[in-house]
Amino acid sequence: MKNIAYAIIFLSAITSCVEKYWPNVDKYEYALVVDGLLTNGDEPVVVQLSFSSQVNNQELIPAIGAELYLSIENQTDIPLIEIEPGIYNVSDTSFHGEVEKSYQLHIKLLNGNNYESSICTIPYTSTLDSVYGKEEKQKALNSNKMLDGIQFYIDNHATNPSDTIYYLWKLTQTLKYQASFTLDYVYSGEFIPFPNPDSLRTCWLTTPVSQIFIFSTILSGNSIIRNFPINYVSTESKALSIRYSLLVKQLSISKNAFDYYNTLKQQNLEQGEFYSEQPIQIRGNIVNIANPEEPVLGYFTVGSVTEKRIFVNRPHLPFNFFECTRDYDLRWIRYSPNSWPLYLTEMN
Repeated sequence: MKNIAYAIIFLSAITSCVEKYWPNVDKYEYALVVDGLLTNGDEPVVVQLSFSSQVNNQELIPAIGAELYLSIENQTDIPLIEIEPGIYNVSDTSFHGEVEKSYQLHIKLLNGNNYESSICTIPYTSTLDSVYGKEEKQKALNSNKMLDGIQFYIDNHATNPSDTIYYLWKLTQTLKYQASFTLDYVYSGEFIPFPNPDSLRTCWLTTPVSQIFIFSTILSGNSIIRNFPINYVSTESKALSIRYSLLVKQLSISKNAFDYYNTLKQQNLEQGEFYSEQPIQIRGNIVNIANPEEPVLGYFTVGSVTEKRIFVNRPHLPFNFFECTRDYDLRWIRYSPNSWPLYLTEMN
């Protein structure tokens, strides 16, 4: 009984220390969100504008009809045009940023509000020496299960060893894999055999890697980076089942941009932790000219870029991905012609 009493006292003590936190998120609803990138590379300058949605009703709300332009060292103005709802880029495809030049993004929304980024200078490019992968076991997130897969790494070095370099790596992966079934029939009121059923079985998928990969040489005191881990791909999916490609874009960015992405990364890592800090608004480099206190989300990033791509064939590792099973529910026969054609596999 004495032990039970102690246990009750202990539980009461720790639960009384838990303070409920109810964040005021109303002021962040329908806030402007800016996602822009300008580099000295060949890719077009793209800025995506949207508005934040309600927490319990998440949706993409593009900011259409805005007027955007880039000012270069407070002199030349480069307009951006809307190519898709909320997506703007420079119409002159030959335009790209230049190292050591300064740029500022200007935005005017349909409601008349004017915004601008901080003045951003493109730093010198650092060399991305190599991207490579190693077969490794890693512990699965939120469990003790060990996974087989490939851990990708990079090596690089700063062009000027005396410079403090801040890095941001943006990754894009392309998968070649095979669908679980062949396409055998097309149904448009009747069953029509599909010629060459294997012709549409091989698939390709290209997606960005959502994780944030950053590093600063100030943390190591060395201008050379070796064996820096980036993306890990396990055999729990089909990603490595035939052929996998990883495109790595290395951006040399400013300290302010590094601090922004570092804060964003830490908050994402701590999300859901029992002892995590209270979430804070992460201020980017965009402000409302007339109302600097208005919350504006996102960042206009500028940086010098270098990139490398790696290809990996199916490794000699055990695979454990989920295979789709056949659905024998024939209710699709009653679907209206508006849903035709329907594509079917052989049902033996």
